[in-house]
Amino acid sequence: MRRSHLILTFLIVPLAVSSGCSGGNTVWITGKLLKGGTPYVPPNDQLVTITFVALELQGQSGKPVQTGDPYLAEYDQARGTFTVPGPDRQGIPPGKYRVAVTQKMKREAFDAAHPRPKRGVNRETDMLADRFGIGTSPIFREVKRSQEVTIDLDRPTKSS
Repeated sequence: MRRSHLILTFLIVPLAVSSGCSGGNTVWITGKLLKGGTPYVPPNDQLVTITFVALELQGQSGKPVQTGDPYLAEYDQARGTFTVPGPDRQGIPPGKYRVAVTQKMKREAFDAAHPRPKRGVNRETDMLADRFGIGTSPIFREVKRSQEVTIDLDRPTKSS
């Protein structure tokens, strides 16, 4: 019985390591969200969400791996800055990302503005008209190391 546990240990541990469990292959991303060159601060009744959607990540072997994993940024609504801590707060894998930016009404603001919602009106409506949605955003960034990323909604395809 001990021999089977030992064999399982030698089989499972390498698989877990090679499949991307935690590891040290991550980068820390901070950034600024701008509009017209100044920090973007949404109206008080709305929230901005920034999501880095992985297109191609660097695998443990150094080869590219395609994925669609989303990494939610923590956005400071008052300053127009963000960090992307990753699922375990250790960063995100280096690679190529589509950056989605959405803006929706806060629940309280929506409820106050629409006490009797009309057909087709919903709190999930993106105030940016899905210009920068998960599947539509023209914002792409490649991150190879920990760095600051600047995104200007007026010039989304310019990389910095």
